[in-house]
Amino acid sequence: MLNKIESIEYLEELIRSYRRSHVILTAFELGLFETLVRKNQSVDELIIELDIPRRGLELLLHALVALEILQI
Repeated sequence: MLNKIESIEYLEELIRSYRRSHVILTAFELGLFETLVRKNQSVDELIIELDIPRRGLELLLHALVALEILQI
């Protein structure tokens, strides 16, 4: 049996929480944090190091900045 959803705001917060955790998990699984701990690198260097497309990396980095996990 499903629990009754108390409000639309509660459901929206669940979705936002999932998105935030997914961004962090993606960065972790790609090795982004481990790479940055060893040495601050440019986007071009990270593309080569992590072997991922520029667009995807830029979106991920912007999301991590928005979450205040990384600084520009």
